[in-house]
Parts: sequence; C-alpha cells; structure tokens
Amino acid sequence: TLIGNTGNGSDHAWGGNYFVAGGEIDGKKILGEYPDDLSLDSELVVNPGIVIPTTPWDALWNGIAQWFGATTTKDLNEAVPNRNTFTEKLFSQSDIYEGDFTDPPTSPLTLEPTSSPVVPATPAPTAAKTSSPVTTPTPCADRTGSWIIDGTERSWCTWAAKTSTVSRCQNRDLYGDCPVTCDRCDPNTPAPVSSTPAPVVSTPAPIASTPAPEASTSAPTASITPAPVTSTAAPVASTPAPVAGPTSCADKTDAWTIGLKTKNWCYWASRGADAAEVTSRCDKRIIHSDCPVTCDACSSPTSNPATSSCHDSPLLFKFKGILQSCDWVAQKKKRCDKKDVNLMCRVSCDACDTTGDSNQKFQLTVTWSGQQRIETCAGLALKNHPKKWCEIEGVSETCRTFCSALY
Repeated sequence: TLIGNTGNGSDHAWGGNYFVAGGEIDGKKILGEYPDDLSLDSELVVNPGIVIPTTPWDALWNGIAQWFGATTTKDLNEAVPNRNTFTEKLFSQSDIYEGDFTDPPTSPLTLEPTSSPVVPATPAPTAAKTSSPVTTPTPCADRTGSWIIDGTERSWCTWAAKTSTVSRCQNRDLYGDCPVTCDRCDPNTPAPVSSTPAPVVSTPAPIASTPAPEASTSAPTASITPAPVTSTAAPVASTPAPVAGPTSCADKTDAWTIGLKTKNWCYWASRGADAAEVTSRCDKRIIHSDCPVTCDACSSPTSNPATSSCHDSPLLFKFKGILQSCDWVAQKKKRCDKKDVNLMCRVSCDACDTTGDSNQKFQLTVTWSGQQRIETCAGLALKNHPKKWCEIEGVSETCRTFCSALY
C-alpha cells in the first residue's frame, strides 16, 4: 500500500508487479500500463493507499498457458477461467517468449455459434425419432457434452455432480440443463421408464410360443392345448415382476444429496471397515429407508430410522467454559449427570429414549463460509432458513428433535 499500516510497514494491497524469468523469455520489456498518477487523489488509488491494477493477472497467464501447450480455446478457458472477461488486455505467448508462434485465438466468441447449435441440435432430432413412443425419459436427462457459461466451456453437469452439487446447480442455474444432477426431474417421469421392462418381459411370451408351432408339426392336436397353457403361464409369470419383493427391499442405486454432499450414500455406508462401522454410518446419515439392504432394515421397512437411530453428537460442546467431546464424557459416566450433557451424548449416557434437545453451547463450522461459531439448538431455531443450518455437519445429530421437525 502507499500508506503504511499501524506498524509503519506495507499492508496487503492489490496492484503490483509480476516478474517472468527463463531462458526463452523475450526479456527487457515491460508489459501492461504503469499508472500515470499514484497520488491519493488518483482514480486508481483507493483508501488506504491501495492501487487498483491496470492489467489483469489473467493476461500474463494466458500467454504462459499458450507456451505450455494450451492451444485451443477450450484448454485456455480451462487453464485461465476468467480470461474472457479481459479479451482486449490478454497477452499471447509471442508477447512474452522468443520464437515464431502462431497464437491461438484469445476469444471464444467465434466458437459459440459453432458449439452452441451443434451440441443440442444433434441429440434433439435423434431422441425424438428413436424414442417417439417413450417420450417421457427425454424431458429428464442431463445435457451431454460441454457448453459455455460466463466464458468458461466445460461439461457443466459433470462439474456439478462432483461436489457441492446443490450450491453449484444454484450458482450456475443448471436446473434446466442438468435436471438429473440437480434433482429437478418430475416425480412422475420415472413411471414410464420403469414400465419399459414390461414389454421386454412380455417379449419372451411370443418367443416361447414359437416352439409351440414347431411342436405342432408332429402333433397338431396336442399343440392347441399347450399354446393356451403357455400363454396363461406368461401373464402369471409377468404378474410377480411388478410386485417383486426386491423392489420393496432394495438399496437406491443413484446419488442423492444429504447436507451439502451428493453421492450414493448406500455405497458409502457399505464401505465401512466392519459391520459395526456400517451400522454407525447408517445411523449417522439416517439412510435406513433408502438403503435397507446395506443397513439391514429389510425385516422392518416400516420402522422410522429418524426416531430409532441414536448417536452421540460429533460436535464439541462447552462444559464449564471448555470445549469437550462425547469421548471425554464416556470416560467418566458421572459426567452425564451434568445439565443436558446426556442429550449431547445419548449413546455414551444411555439416554436414547430421552426426548428434547440439549441447551449446551456447541461449536460448528459454517459450510458456506468455513467460519467456526458457538451456537445452541434454541438459537438455530430462531435463524432464517433453519433447515439450512441443520444440514451442517453434526447439527442434525446434536439437535435431533429440532431438526427432525423440519423434514
């Protein structure tokens, strides 16, 4: 900064200089614009003496990325995501390095007319012709390939599915392009999809009836009787298919969001080191109804995992002004007798049947800011969007009564 801090030293600033060194650098040059006025009255200086940059740092990295081999617009957008905000100020490799270069384009604007129609245009007619009788799956399918949003080209559905899916879908408004990933499919859509196996199952009936005429060459009279018998068996066999037992006790096969994380939670739970850890994971995420096979809940599908599960709070809580854990409580059972400690550590204190939430202050990490805060269950209930707070790691286990009432 142009003005010293309280220690008479330089403080964190904004504008600055970059130095590029190397054997192939076209040296002894200054790129960019040096400010004409560095007084406190300058349009480029803000209090307390912070200089606003005249050249984006993306400009330099654009040329370096080209020299390292990023020769297509797609690669450059991936390496320097904000480059298209400063298309008039980007440096190319020929500005920085010695040699004869054919610089790749600095702006993706020439690609948009090509990639934009090509990507959706090809699948649209194909899907319409191929699946004209089964039109329901097409309205709920993620867009394939890559497309440009805010100057960045990538496969946005794949990007959103990797992590923080809820916030990524919202920030990039991907609901229309990625309805499966962003959980925006019409609840009625799966029905026609699941009905597809019905015709497939019924196909064997005609196939099975084909041998009947072959058998009829040797015994025409006998072939008349088996034909109806076989056809009656086909509907009988097809009846159990929709009412098959496995569907009433089968783990979910797709990914879904709990808190701010999206994954197949059944697979996650099944990866426990032993049966005890698998049970612990099922209880922690309350996924018994979604993963009855993994969580060994097939025998009692009607049980409510939200009320039957019991676990200690994974969060630290204040005990006489010091942050403690349920592991600390478990070391001496008499600690459970202290006010509301048993409601924080239900397993350690044998308090699974005790209702209500603890009034103890506990420490949580706010997902969207990374900030650590001291809160209480009663305090969270008074906040705007309390459900959002219950989705923070450990809060639903700590404030079981309050959070379960929101769902």
